[in-house]
Amino acid sequence: MVSDLDINKKYNAATLSLVLHFLDDKGSKLGLLNDIAQRLVPGSEFVIFDITGDESQIANNLKVLKSLLPDGLDSELIDQRLTRIKNDFFIVSENRLSDLCEEAGFEKPVRFFQSSIYMGWLTKKS
Repeated sequence: MVSDLDINKKYNAATLSLVLHFLDDKGSKLGLLNDIAQRLVPGSEFVIFDITGDESQIANNLKVLKSLLPDGLDSELIDQRLTRIKNDFFIVSENRLSDLCEEAGFEKPVRFFQSSIYMGWLTKKS
């Protein structure tokens, strides 16, 4: 866990890959982002990959994802997994992700990557 790292040791960069959508938005997302920010020197780059989007974006992106899957896969299993992504994860909108980053002490993140449901964000420690 990030919180286990020595708070006095500072790092020049960080990545967070496919974690935030597992954390609720009742303090857990912000807590993790704060933990990361506290361990970075100002100006450090921070890359985030996660499932991001509002309800409409997620619905559309899941359709895209489903259309990209190869023929012959178990359609019931696919539908179960897509439903899990839609209903069981704690996905936030792009605006909310930006607000969380800024609240934790980062610059407004810039989206530099998207592939179906996954987005990549780049920001810096303020």
